Amino acid sequence: MTGSSVYKIEQFNYEHTMWQRQLDFFKQENAWLKTRLAAVLDGNSDKAVLPQAEYFQNQFIYNDELVEDLRQQVAQLNTLEPQSSAHKNLAAKQVILRGKMERFENDFISLKNGFSKFVTAAVK
Repeated sequence: MTGSSVYKIEQFNYEHTMWQRQLDFFKQENAWLKTRLAAVLDGNSDKAVLPQAEYFQNQFIYNDELVEDLRQQVAQLNTLEPQSSAHKNLAAKQVILRGKMERFENDFISLKNGFSKFVTAAVK
């Protein structure tokens, strides 16, 4: 095995470990956001906040589903051998998954920022 191949395998393993850690973080953060939403609703009797609260609740539930889907994709990719003859296929799948992870992270940050603005407006 050449030095380049060893580096690619190390990078492959590093990236998958990083994705697993990120998904663990997103799952925990999403749970915290749902708890925060419940606390905001407990302290707010204004019915005008309910549509936005329902929107965020649905987004948080959807994020839980996305995290599990991405977790399965990472695990599935991890079962493939980087040294196998399907290495190019593996590399292509890794690029696709990298894009999905980046989109999820960006969408999560955007949702979290929107939620923070909602909480600021809802808590008086």
